[in-house]
Amino acid sequence: MRPPLLSVVRFYVLSTYGLKGGAAGLRANAGASGAAGAAGKPSARQIAKVLGIGALVLLVVADLVVLFFGSNYAAYMALKPLGLQGLLLLNAATSATLMVLLFGFVTSLSTYSLSGGESLILALPVKPRHLFGAKLVTGYLSEFLFALLLMGTALGVYAWGEHPGPAFYVKGLLTILALPLVPLAFTYLILVPLMSTARFLRNKNAVMIAGGILGLGFALAFNYFIQGSAARMGDPAWIRESYAGPSSVLHRLGQAYPPALLAYASLTATGLRGLGLSLLNLVLGLGISVLAVLALGPAYTASLSSFGETRLRRLASASGFIGHRIKASRPILSLLTRELRLMNREPIYFLNGPMIVLLMPVIIAVAILAQGNSLQDLGTALASLHWEGSPYPMLVAAAAGAFLGSSTSITCTSISRDAKALAWLKALPVSLAQIGLAKFFHGLGFAIFGSLVGALGGGLALGLGLPEILGGLFIALAVSGLVTIAGLWLDTANPRLRWDNPVAAMKQNINAVIIILGDMALIGGLGGLSVLVRLDHLGFLLAYGVLPGLLTGLALWAYPRYAEKRLGSLEV
Repeated sequence: MRPPLLSVVRFYVLSTYGLKGGAAGLRANAGASGAAGAAGKPSARQIAKVLGIGALVLLVVADLVVLFFGSNYAAYMALKPLGLQGLLLLNAATSATLMVLLFGFVTSLSTYSLSGGESLILALPVKPRHLFGAKLVTGYLSEFLFALLLMGTALGVYAWGEHPGPAFYVKGLLTILALPLVPLAFTYLILVPLMSTARFLRNKNAVMIAGGILGLGFALAFNYFIQGSAARMGDPAWIRESYAGPSSVLHRLGQAYPPALLAYASLTATGLRGLGLSLLNLVLGLGISVLAVLALGPAYTASLSSFGETRLRRLASASGFIGHRIKASRPILSLLTRELRLMNREPIYFLNGPMIVLLMPVIIAVAILAQGNSLQDLGTALASLHWEGSPYPMLVAAAAGAFLGSSTSITCTSISRDAKALAWLKALPVSLAQIGLAKFFHGLGFAIFGSLVGALGGGLALGLGLPEILGGLFIALAVSGLVTIAGLWLDTANPRLRWDNPVAAMKQNINAVIIILGDMALIGGLGGLSVLVRLDHLGFLLAYGVLPGLLTGLALWAYPRYAEKRLGSLEV
């Protein structure tokens, strides 16, 4: 029999990360495909999905490793001549702790009460310390991976330059294991009393919105820091001042935060003293975490019992409410309104869908502000493309609009997001084709907005005239429309119908990965083709605008009949 703590940990891990029924889902999907399913083995398509997601994760991790390794390598090379290379470890421990604290706070807030199944656990004979301890362990798993990425790159750079003995790697592992413990305990020390007293936060959507806003703020601040640092990594004096200067913020934080000093002392000490300090740091973190579990467990359990409560409001007039809320309209407009409301009502869907169109220009603006003069070379290079009669500046603006307009992942997850309501949708007095078309128009609206922002902004940045801006916008709309209808076809053909929380329906949907990578390949391929095939403005408008537009129209014309057949055969 599994101990209560491990059982609750398993439940939280499967529910939080959308893994519940993963292996069973593979077997079930394989079983639906025929003989392979009869043997209980996953099909080749399911194996390909898992391998594709794994490859994408490895690619993202590799990009982050290269980014952090590069910044730590530049810092090490600047500090080495001064004999201060050990400070790289102090600053790495301090900055990693700060990042784990910031992102851990957002993660803990967003997953404070993620699954409705928690109400069932509260009815079981599970002790508060087991419930809160499982929540802490679940949060620790993700924060440990983040700490491993941040701290591990600094340790790798230091080991590459100093060639330490085997004990250094043991101390480094102990340091990474201990690093998330205190920040995570401190996070819940703030959140549990806040959730117990703030009534407006006892609601899943309110928590997700607050967590999303904080997450975006921290992500933009982190992006500003990374972009600004990357722009100044060629200045050894700035690196020495930032990392070794007594007035640097990270240096002062390291002096004020004992675990960071213990990590620095253990990694730079030799012999048994270094191992002892590493173990002391780990024991300190574990002790604080255990105290947090014992002290906050009852309050956390009590806060969950009132989480998600609904407040009733007295209406002045029922007829007035009905007259205001219930209005007759055309089915397609009603379905489109439904799509907009559902997307905006679920924060996960909004933050990973329409919010991308709004956030991407902000990220670009942050990069420009952070790097400042370092982008002058890029501006000069872009300006050099604008020779008289050249169509390439128009294509650059078109690419910006096409990418921004097709990066929302709305249509490629639209059927998956509606899996829980599929039976109800089939019972409505509307055709299944109208339901699918409403999803297309929903995605197309944001595609048009993104294309306008990208093509107009790119055209103005390049100093294009009105005809070229309109040409770039036309191409952007055609490509965005093609990607939008392609995403709807894909999710109709291969929806994710079984999921336990909204995260899995969108963020863990293989269709979103396929469309994003396909979108990048399409835009990149057209860009490469533009270099090989030299056309004038009219030629590119026909090839990149009219042809994708015709393909979009053809796919849209054929979709209703396919939607009626495919959606009618789906069962959840």
